[in-house]
This record gives sequence, C-alpha cells and structure tokens, in this order.
Amino acid sequence: MMSTNRLLIYSLVAGVAVIAFCALAFTSFLSPKLEARDTTVTNVYQEEQMIKQLEAEKSAMIQEQAGRTVTSTELQRRLPVVPLTDQFIMDINMAEEVSGVRMMNMTMEKDETVYEMLEMSSPPAVAEDVEVTRDEEEEETEEEESVTEEDERDLVGDEWRGDEIEGMYKQTAAMDVRVDTYAHLVRFLDELDNLTRIAKIESVYFTKEDTDDERMIIDGEDHLDFHVVVSSYYYPPLSDLEHEAPKADYPSYEDRDQPFLD
Repeated sequence: MMSTNRLLIYSLVAGVAVIAFCALAFTSFLSPKLEARDTTVTNVYQEEQMIKQLEAEKSAMIQEQAGRTVTSTELQRRLPVVPLTDQFIMDINMAEEVSGVRMMNMTMEKDETVYEMLEMSSPPAVAEDVEVTRDEEEEETEEEESVTEEDERDLVGDEWRGDEIEGMYKQTAAMDVRVDTYAHLVRFLDELDNLTRIAKIESVYFTKEDTDDERMIIDGEDHLDFHVVVSSYYYPPLSDLEHEAPKADYPSYEDRDQPFLD
C-alpha cells in the first residue's frame, strides 16, 4: 500500500515537472518564435499594402503625365517648322474681314532668307550731341565732319542686313489694299501685328493714280489705296516635328483641287 502511494506521488511530481518543463519551454522558446512569426506576417501584409499603394500612385502619375504630354503644337502656333501658307493667308483674310478693308491683289513669296537688322540711324540724343558739337567746334576739319555725317546717315539698300539667321526662313505677302478711311488701315495693321503667329509688317506706303495728283483726297469719301508687305516665319531644321504643327479644318470638296493640302 505504501509503495502504491509512493508511486502515485512520484507520478504526480513527475507530471507536474513535465508540465512545468513544457510551460518553461513554451515561454522560453516557442512563444518568442510565434511572436516573431506574427510580427513577420504583419510586416509582410503592411509591405504588400504599401506596394499596392505605390503601384496605384505610379499608375495615376503615368496617366497624369500622359495627359500632360508636352508637344510643340502651341509653340508652332507662333513659329512653325513648315510654312503653313494656308493658315497665314487665313490670318490675313481674317484681319481683312475684321478691319473692313478690301484686298485688291496679293502675291506670296516663300523660302526667303532672314537676316538680323542693323541699327538704321543714330538715336535722337546722339544726333543732338553731334549737332551741339558742330556748333561749338567750328574749327574741326572737313574730313572729321564728313566722318560724322557718314556715321549719322540712314542705311540704304541692303546695308541694314546683319548676319543671316541660320535655319530661319520667311514667307512674304505683298498686298494691294483699298480702304475708305485711315482708321480701317490702322485696324488692319493692328490685326496683322497682333497675330498669334510671329509676323512682321515690312512696309506700308500710299499708292494713287496719276489722275489724283491735282485733287485733294478726303478721308472717308475717297478710296485710299495702300501697298502692304507682311512676313511670317518658319524654322525648317525641325521639320521632323511637322506632325505636331497646328492643323486647320477644311470642308471636303471632292470636285475641287486642294492645292494647300497636296
């Protein structure tokens, strides 16, 4: 009986020891491993969510950049890489309609070289200084005076031309314009001067018939004829961007030739 009790006690002690050992082992070894596993799983989940968020932001950024793709179209509205003669003529025609002038004749020249413009004459202040110097120094030699006059004279012919602007070309429209009042002409010139496309009014001069020499021309009552020359520019070295040049929409006429579209 005593040995049975002892055996039972030993068994209980051994069972408690085993349970204690298992608890100690779980606390010392298994629990940290399980916690590390849970932490790793949580980190992996967070990383996956971060990756998804970054991918979504990247996709949105790509779409935004695609919507903002920079092209040369807006720049070519001012300086195209091809002549766009049709649009230039349309701009002139629009200026004609808005200002109320009448286009009698127009000729067009293309592929003209562009030059830098030299100073045409001395500034007014310089001219005045030269004049004062002449009054105060009358004893200067004729040679010095001739040099001064040579410096002051206006440039004539092609003397205004500086260096050629490489790659730049212009097309020039020479127009005979008829107006009823000077105000219409001024409006026409203002419209040309304010075109989106870079343009330059080369010259404007009054023309009249020989029969008008001896009579007075009254503004608002007589027709006034002017010759206007205006140029627009283009830059052929970048002709590979021609597909980005501004396009004009034209109605379809199957029975008519479209010279500007060929």
